[in-house]
Amino acid sequence: MAEALVGKWNFLSGDNVDAYMDALGVSEQLRELARNIKPTIEISKDGDTWTIKTIAGDKTAETKFTGEQEVDTVSLIGQQVKAKLKIDGNKMIETQKVGDLEIVIERTVIDGIYTAKMRTKGVEAVLQFIKA
Repeated sequence: MAEALVGKWNFLSGDNVDAYMDALGVSEQLRELARNIKPTIEISKDGDTWTIKTIAGDKTAETKFTGEQEVDTVSLIGQQVKAKLKIDGNKMIETQKVGDLEIVIERTVIDGIYTAKMRTKGVEAVLQFIKA
């Protein structure tokens, strides 16, 4: 069940993150900063409302999702984002739209490791986290 995602998670590893950020159009300066930051994720659930909080250095992004309603939020780099969350068994699938760009983030926990697969423009990055 997706409830396994609830908790505080510390960064463990990242794969193909630079190529993913390049596909997003993130500047080299911001990519350089991101390479040295190990994010923490906090996920909570209250009734049918999920909250995802990402802390990276001195930046924090928090989004609350109720059901499958689209919400307006702001990314860690200050972009306005329209986001939607879907729970599919043990997966939490978030779809974000930034202008014409679509981003899909699939979150699961397998063997105690929280894995986030992030895809855009045919490029996938995988981040892994361990419970704090």
